[in-house]
Amino acid sequence: MNQTRMNWVGALLLVVLVGGSIAAEAPQRIISLAPNITEILFALEIEDRVVGVTDYCIYPPKAAQKASIGDLFNPNIEQIFALQPDLVIGLPASTPLLNTLELQGIPVLTVHNETIADILASIERIGDKTATSTRATALIDSIRHHIEPHSPTPSTPISAMIIIGRDPGQLTGIYVAGGKTFLSELLVRAGGQNAFADIKGYYNEASLEAIIQRNPRVIIELRPAAEQPQEAELRANWQPLAPQLQAVPQHLVFIFGDYLLIPGPRLPQIYHALLQALAPVSNE
Repeated sequence: MNQTRMNWVGALLLVVLVGGSIAAEAPQRIISLAPNITEILFALEIEDRVVGVTDYCIYPPKAAQKASIGDLFNPNIEQIFALQPDLVIGLPASTPLLNTLELQGIPVLTVHNETIADILASIERIGDKTATSTRATALIDSIRHHIEPHSPTPSTPISAMIIIGRDPGQLTGIYVAGGKTFLSELLVRAGGQNAFADIKGYYNEASLEAIIQRNPRVIIELRPAAEQPQEAELRANWQPLAPQLQAVPQHLVFIFGDYLLIPGPRLPQIYHALLQALAPVSNE
């Protein structure tokens, strides 16, 4: 074999060996510590590598069939170790747990999820870490395409507020999304204006006085899926404020499932839900 051919064969063998090494090092036993992370892993088509999830990881439906490690704030550390993960992915809220696992030699990854940019970066980082970068890039491109600002958008943005929770049957303990959240960013893309864009932090409590003062044209409320059949009752809670809130007598109170709170691959569905809520005003 001449020298040129030997060099070529050697280079080819190096590529094969390195490629095999990379494939072998890709994590095969992954634990997700949040619903959005679980959805990303499933969207990247590596659900077979997911060995553990939290109690709140119920989408896609097959995610609920994975072994549970408890919830975000009360994880079962013994169960985590028993699952023998070679990668645990969590949010900043899981930092103490991730630090503990890392000290025990378990690889960890922390991702952020507050803004659209955070979510897309999370997909990219998880793709890099799991050797699925090509799929991650395709998923990111698809999401970007499907959340392009709606055209035509209203000439005047539609004032709206997004409620992420309140006390059952009461107009107390109302928490709203602020201007730095992915929900607010999607609302703006849909032609809306967040009535509480100026609040401190990502989510905060809003008093009835503040809601009445800002008088949003549209009220968007996110509720657990189990409460969806009670939409009429949830809307009825707002009736006493019909004289003060224009959205109530104009039937512009919308109830959506709390999947809108999950900052992951379903961003396009969240965006289109917000478009749906704004549509009656946009079409006036």
